[in-house]
Amino acid sequence: MSEHAGSPGLPGAGGGELDATVADGALALVRWLLACAGEDGGIALTETGALNRALVREAVARRPEWWDTDVVGPPYQEAEIRPLAGLHALLRRGRLVRRRGRRLLLTARGRELLEQPAALLETVGRALPAAGGFEAAVGALAGGVLLSDDGGSAREIATAIMPALIAKGWRADHRPPVVDHVRPIVDELLWTADAAGLVSSPRAGRLVAVTEPGRFALRAATSPHD
Repeated sequence: MSEHAGSPGLPGAGGGELDATVADGALALVRWLLACAGEDGGIALTETGALNRALVREAVARRPEWWDTDVVGPPYQEAEIRPLAGLHALLRRGRLVRRRGRRLLLTARGRELLEQPAALLETVGRALPAAGGFEAAVGALAGGVLLSDDGGSAREIATAIMPALIAKGWRADHRPPVVDHVRPIVDELLWTADAAGLVSSPRAGRLVAVTEPGRFALRAATSPHD
């Protein structure tokens, strides 16, 4: 257990405090992947830059609800595990890891935040949406819905943000977007948020609920940067 785990609360930019033990629990997979990247030589990548097969299978062992190994056998590639693929992308957006050739390495920022759970949660929350464009707009609006309504299905969240997307002038093929354009983006965001410990698992169309660390992180994501 890390030294901060016994502290009563973690203040953050999101406004409020979060129990350090709760934060550590939510960040378990994030911290594991960062720790792997921080080992000597980092994480071996495939030719396409994806996480290697052994690491993918270890991730599934840690989160068995992501893959039914007993029925279909073990996974072979990162792309088969949507939450893991999303988490890999999130950590790169947050500049917590970086690629060097066929290795994924922990950055100085990532190493520093490994021992700062509040700051790590804030970074994860801010990196959850895509970096720019339509996907970023969808992610920011979906985060607001998660904070205000305590979750919902991907379709419900996509439907809720449609008026705001249209009002902001977003178009798909020169037409206003429709729910079927937006729902897959929300789906990916929810899977990634699940891997980061911010929401309950969105498996099998279940309604998604925001966790306490997720609320902390999403508030940080919507607060002004220093």
